[in-house]
Amino acid sequence: DAVELLEQEAVGSESLSTQGLQIEEHTEDFIVEFESKLGEAKEYLPELYLPGYVPEGYAFVELEIRRTSPESFIATYVYDDGANVLLIHQRQKERDGGGLFADYIVEGEALEGGAVYYQEDPEAGVNSCTYFWEEDLELYAAGRLDRETLEQILTHFLP
Repeated sequence: DAVELLEQEAVGSESLSTQGLQIEEHTEDFIVEFESKLGEAKEYLPELYLPGYVPEGYAFVELEIRRTSPESFIATYVYDDGANVLLIHQRQKERDGGGLFADYIVEGEALEGGAVYYQEDPEAGVNSCTYFWEEDLELYAAGRLDRETLEQILTHFLP
């Protein structure tokens, strides 16, 4: 299949770009340029979550995955509605690996299985929402969207 082909061809090369799925072997970066290829990215990285809800009008731009260690990675989905950008991050980290989004926290509440934090930036007009599940999973969404929409994006992010 295509993922096995990419794995085989990536050995010994610095970069590979085939049908919208790029692998940068030396940095272990993966870039998915087509939404139709997300299933192949999940096959390659089973821990990857897939968006189950994206607000109407937003189109997929890309998914970038950066593996930071054998057990850790950061996946960044980028969506655009023509005027605004929506970012959705998944951070899978080693237990006790520190927090990526600690600087963003201003308001929070405990949830079953984790905690959610929300921040508004009135000057930029960008709001963000971060969910911490377990010690090793963080989900983050940011854009010109209200809290309820950001929470809906994250609660529909599917393993």
